[in-house]
Amino acid sequence: MRIVKFILLFISVSINTYSQGDQESIKLKLKTQANKGGQHLLKKNYHEFLDFMYPDAITKMGGRENIIKMIKDGQVEMEQNGTRIIGVEFGEPSEILIRDNTLQCILPQMITLQVRGGTLKSKASLFAISSDNGNNWTFLDVTGKTKEQLKQIIPIFHEGLDIPAPTDPTFYKG
Repeated sequence: MRIVKFILLFISVSINTYSQGDQESIKLKLKTQANKGGQHLLKKNYHEFLDFMYPDAITKMGGRENIIKMIKDGQVEMEQNGTRIIGVEFGEPSEILIRDNTLQCILPQMITLQVRGGTLKSKASLFAISSDNGNNWTFLDVTGKTKEQLKQIIPIFHEGLDIPAPTDPTFYKG
């Protein structure tokens, strides 16, 4: 009986270790893809940028061309006010949870804007989802949204995901 308990314990530890390593590998892919999307935004490659956006949100927002127009218009307005995006970085993803054959997590994002008189750093929360076991990810900014609001956009949103409360941007003079 002791041998059976030992074997079960060994198998359990092995599975948990493998799962943790697997999660780290998946998180690395997630952050790599988020960084690619962020670079496309910085370089104003909007068609490529949208390849990383949650597809259902694209549909609900009127399609790719409509979103590209909104982004371009927003960029023009920002630049007319002396503001431009100069950096996009990502923090560590939350625990990856599974719902309806998808992997889901929340990914912290930091955007740096050049503004008149200095820089502004703003934090956001991105919903990240993969329907192919973490090989490909899409993202959606969920900053300031409630879980009820998100379920309207993302019906399979995992209840276990916590969205951090929004924070005010930080201004750095100079």
